[in-house]
Amino acid sequence: MQGFDIVAGGQLAALPAFREKFGVHQSDGTYLIPAHYLSAWNSIAPATEIVSAFIFAPLLDRFGRKWGILAASLISVAGVLLQQLAPDWKVHLAGRGVNGIAIGLMFTISPLWIGETCRPELRGFFLCFFNTSIVFGQFAIVIVSQGSSHISGRWQWWLPVVAMYFFPGKPHHQK
Repeated sequence: MQGFDIVAGGQLAALPAFREKFGVHQSDGTYLIPAHYLSAWNSIAPATEIVSAFIFAPLLDRFGRKWGILAASLISVAGVLLQQLAPDWKVHLAGRGVNGIAIGLMFTISPLWIGETCRPELRGFFLCFFNTSIVFGQFAIVIVSQGSSHISGRWQWWLPVVAMYFFPGKPHHQK
């Protein structure tokens, strides 16, 4: 989700339906997303990721990793829902920030979980793969956005946003 989310702001801004929804109407009939919207959208998630890591790290020892994963999943769904149903750019910004909280929480939990549950000979591989998954997420949003660029109407930008439900909604199997 972190890689997907990092690139999502730029990918969404490139879609005409997104620009029409959140942009400012220009005299030539086009829509332009102001630079301060783009700046805010691209900086809110990393900022909330950092803050949430500091806030939630002490709580993980008290409540456990599983509760943290559940909380991150629920927070992420709320953030994606805010982005999807946003009536204006500020609510979309809030959704990106809320989702950033979830990403920061998962970025705190994931290496801990790997270190605590993986066999020692597999820890290095899975910790490296954890970082590699960010690149997979970046690639995935580009593919989804490219595919949705051929759709007209709100689903042009909704599809990449709705695709974010995959991350908190995917099944977590426990033995």
